[in-house]
Amino acid sequence: MIKDINLNDIDILIDSKLLKQIHSFSNEYFIKKMNNMGEGHYGFFNLDKNSKNTKSPLNPWAFIRVKNEISTLKSSLESILPAIQRGIIAYNDCDDGSEEFILEFCKKYPTFIPKKYPFSIQIQSPKKEKK
Repeated sequence: MIKDINLNDIDILIDSKLLKQIHSFSNEYFIKKMNNMGEGHYGFFNLDKNSKNTKSPLNPWAFIRVKNEISTLKSSLESILPAIQRGIIAYNDCDDGSEEFILEFCKKYPTFIPKKYPFSIQIQSPKKEKK
């Protein structure tokens, strides 16, 4: 069963010593660390010895939906890496290089799964529910 957690209540789920350690670092610290590692993925979740446990509060999944987001895609995906270690990136109808970037990103960070949605999205008055 999936449980929604109010963002204001998340800190009570994390051990106080670990929380203090988390607050001593920034996203920029982990992004710099990852850039110096070459291939790899490192972030706040590495501070939690239980982060591989699917019930750990520091083990979230992301679902990211993309359509022609190349202008912000790199900075958006890289900015979540310190806090999110896995997820699905769904995309469709990309003709601006977003698809190619997503596929490369998922090769570099294989805990992220690319998923191409095979239908065209119609925002207004779709003729079929799946669109």
